[in-house]
Amino acid sequence: GAEAIRVTPDGELVIATSLGEVRHRKPVLYLEVSGRRQVVEGSYVLESADQVRFRVGFYDPHSTLVIDPILSSSTYLGGSSFDQAYGVAVDSAGCVYVVGETWSPDFPAGTSSPKISGSNSDAFVAKLNSSGTAVLFTSFLAGSSRDVGTGIALDALGNIYVVGFTYSLDFPTTPGVYESAYPGPT
Repeated sequence: GAEAIRVTPDGELVIATSLGEVRHRKPVLYLEVSGRRQVVEGSYVLESADQVRFRVGFYDPHSTLVIDPILSSSTYLGGSSFDQAYGVAVDSAGCVYVVGETWSPDFPAGTSSPKISGSNSDAFVAKLNSSGTAVLFTSFLAGSSRDVGTGIALDALGNIYVVGFTYSLDFPTTPGVYESAYPGPT
C-alpha cells in the first residue's frame, strides 16, 4: 500500500499511504560485547522507488549485529478473557484509537461505562493517550449477540468511523441509516 517512500534528513523512513504516513525512526545498530553495547553506524538507504535497505558501518562480523527497532510506545490493552484488535488509527495529536472485539467483562473502559453484554463479544473503540500510558475512553458497540469492530478511520473534524459485523438482531443504530436492522444470514 505504499504510494511513496523517502528518508528524511534526520534519518527517518517515511512511507506515504492512502491513509497517511507511516514513520520509522532512525535505526539503532549495536553489538553486545562483554555486556556492553558498542554502537555501529547505520541508516536507511532508499535503493529504488519501492525498496529500502540498511547501510551498516564497520563492525566485527564474528559478533551479532543488532538492528534495534525503535518503538514509540508499546502496551497491553485487554481484560481477563479473549480480546482482539483489528484496526488502529492515530489522530493529529498522536492519540491512538483501537477497534476490535472483547469477551472480557473487565475490559479497560477509561472514563466510559463497563462492557455491555455478558456472554458474547462486544465491539469496542478505545482511545489511548499519545504515549500509550492511559485509556482515555472506551466505547462499546453491542447488542445481545457477537459484535466485532474490524476497521477504523478518523476525519479532520475528529469523527470516528467504525466498520465491522454483528450477529445481534438488536444492534443499536441511529435514525435514517442505510440499514437499521440485521437482515439475517444469507
